[in-house]
Amino acid sequence: MGLEIDSIDNTIGGFENKDGNRITEISNRVKLRTNDLDVAERYAAVAGALAHEVQEATIAARYVKHGDKNQSAIEAEIKVSDLKSTVKALKEAGINDFEINENDNSVKILDFDNGKNEDFNNKMLSFADLLDKNNVKYETEHHAIESRYVDPERRS
Repeated sequence: MGLEIDSIDNTIGGFENKDGNRITEISNRVKLRTNDLDVAERYAAVAGALAHEVQEATIAARYVKHGDKNQSAIEAEIKVSDLKSTVKALKEAGINDFEINENDNSVKILDFDNGKNEDFNNKMLSFADLLDKNNVKYETEHHAIESRYVDPERRS
C-alpha cells in the first residue's frame, strides 16, 4: 500500500460487538507514519480482512487535541505493574473494551462518550479502586482521538 510503518505491537483486544457478544482476541496495534485517517482506515480494512482469522472489526485512529471538533473518544493509557491482576480488575469492573500490550505492561481503554457517560465513569472508578485494592501500581495518561470503527460492512 506504499505505507511506512513505525511499529507493530502484539496486543490482546477485548470488545463488545453490536450483538452484545463479548469478544477477546489476539490483535495488533500498527502505528503508521501518516496522520491521514482515510489512509489509516483503508489499511485497517485490509489488515482486518487479511488477518490469520478475519477480524470482526478494526479501529483506525489518530491522536488529536482535546476538544478538537473531530474528537470521537478519549483513550486512557494505563501503565501497570501487574497485568494479570489488571485483567482481573477489568472483568470485575465490567470493562469489556480494552487493549492489553504485554510489551510495555499497559492497558488502553477507549471512552467513546468523552467522559459524559456516568455508568462508564463509575466502571473506571471501580477499576481504579480494584487496582489499588490489589496493590497494582499504575500511571495514567489520557489522549483525545478521532477514530473509525471498521466492521465488515464498512470494510466493503
